[in-house]
Amino acid sequence: MTNKCNLFIHEVLDAAGADIPYMNGGLLYNWFGIGSPEYPVLAGQWADRNFKIPGWTIVESPQAGDIGAMSLPFRDATGHVGIIANGSGGGFLTISASSVSHSVVKNDWGFRNDGWKLIYRRYTGEGK
Repeated sequence: MTNKCNLFIHEVLDAAGADIPYMNGGLLYNWFGIGSPEYPVLAGQWADRNFKIPGWTIVESPQAGDIGAMSLPFRDATGHVGIIANGSGGGFLTISASSVSHSVVKNDWGFRNDGWKLIYRRYTGEGK
């Protein structure tokens, strides 16, 4: 597993029955609109307030099941994205794919630094 947190999110959401569109394509699609999208939403796109994902709305306060994302200047990734889960004491955790441990992890990423500002999205199924 490399920096593929967005693929993990896509697969989990798909398995849960959420309608999660492919938003990115190959060269012909991206440049000329020929063909159809073939790749899931990127972490940086989940974190971009201006990027519209059909069926998903941006919310200010997270709850378990929401998607949390942050754009980060990685050399080989656009950011990081995870699923929000309830933690102990009323706090939150995230479930995501880790390129460090090469596994799925549940930890306080996104909530361990007050300076981090995640974008939260909630599935509504509307606007598809």
